[in-house]
Amino acid sequence: LRGRLSRLPGRKYDAGPLLQDGEPQALGLMDRRLCAAMLDHVTNRGRGEVSAMSNGSWKQWRVPAGLLALSVVPIVAGASRLNQLASDATVTEANARFFDQPLPVVLHIVGASIFCVLGAFQFVPSLRRRAWHRVAGRIALPMGLVASLSGLWMTFFYDWPDGDELSLAVVRVVVGVGMTAALVLALVAVRRRDFRSHRAWVTRGY
Repeated sequence: LRGRLSRLPGRKYDAGPLLQDGEPQALGLMDRRLCAAMLDHVTNRGRGEVSAMSNGSWKQWRVPAGLLALSVVPIVAGASRLNQLASDATVTEANARFFDQPLPVVLHIVGASIFCVLGAFQFVPSLRRRAWHRVAGRIALPMGLVASLSGLWMTFFYDWPDGDELSLAVVRVVVGVGMTAALVLALVAVRRRDFRSHRAWVTRGY
């Protein structure tokens, strides 16, 4: 008992007064002290594990939080554009193409916003082990394709506004084609149940 008590962290428990000539005295009290020491040890260890779990839970949200922060600006800009289309805003040379053909830009804004928000939560490890991951993925991936394909359509068929150069159009085409290809390959991979490739391709698409 003396050895078991001496190895426990925290308060020191002296077994000396309870031993006489090597024989245990008042064994019931000794047992109670040992149980109290072991309870303190288990409680303190449990608190440490809870603290570690809390720290781990916070760490898994850092990447999604950063992705959501990066999505704020385009989502707010898209919402402003939708509000402009829904109201009696003044038609100018810069926005005339959106009023003439509003469907592509509406699809692009809605698809991209949903894809950005749901896609960010797909990077939370604890959510990937739940049914929510599959349900959200079945919404996010098609919305990503809507966003990329509508973006390509606008690049090719909308009139270019003043100030846009060919290099900007090339960037939009490269990004749109790359995003579309990555999401299609991610869809093919998950249908083959190749989850490693699915995770890699959908991350590239995002």
